[in-house]
Amino acid sequence: MLCGSRAANTLRDWQKISCCQVRRKGVINWTGFGFSNMHVEQLVMAHLYQPIRDGYILFSAFKGYFMKLLKLPLAIITLFILSGCGASIPPLNFSVPNVGVSERKVDAEMKSMTVTIARPDEKTGDLPVGMEQMVPQLWQTCLTEALNRMAIFQDDADTKVNVSVKILKLCPPAAGFAMTTETAARYEIIDRKTGGIIFTQDISSVGTTPMDYAFLGIARARESINRAVQNNISQFLQTLQTVDVHKPMFPAKSAAAK
Repeated sequence: MLCGSRAANTLRDWQKISCCQVRRKGVINWTGFGFSNMHVEQLVMAHLYQPIRDGYILFSAFKGYFMKLLKLPLAIITLFILSGCGASIPPLNFSVPNVGVSERKVDAEMKSMTVTIARPDEKTGDLPVGMEQMVPQLWQTCLTEALNRMAIFQDDADTKVNVSVKILKLCPPAAGFAMTTETAARYEIIDRKTGGIIFTQDISSVGTTPMDYAFLGIARARESINRAVQNNISQFLQTLQTVDVHKPMFPAKSAAAK
């Protein structure tokens, strides 16, 4: 083995030799440098593997720190995977839960129902682009379902009415932890024979989804829309039980003249 100043001088001489010469060391006259072939092999090993040994020593010294750094992104990735598997995005569903049969009946038969979007001069808030077809259709389907479960209208009544719903506002949240949607709609019950407005009222409601509902923000936002519309329909169902078809809010002009 080489040691001391001789080894240092030898290493400096060795650094002058190119890599190709290292690979072809068998054709070089190493005696001019003052060391034998065995010394050459030792210097080759020391020169080539010193960076590897230094890296290993450094990694061993900071191994605990490196492992802590690796655990953080691993935990974040695991959290995303678990949240993606455990929480799905709910579909739009305006069906009102826990609707029972009404003890008080409305002395009229509902012949038709329409749900439309308010005109720009009628709306009271934002109406997202793209809701023109799906939202009114779902609103009408779920309201019809709730009225059928209530059995509040009478099919054999003499008075025939139409139910009209106009969506005035639907403001879903853009971002946040607890997602809140605001909505408003105008409900009208119209006498088919006279054209008089038996009942009309603008109903506003909100739907809030807390942070612990789902990790994904889009899931909380979608559920807040569902809750806002469900609450809106539920308020109309409660008010409907106070309607008297024989005392219209805005009678037809011909009926009022008589």
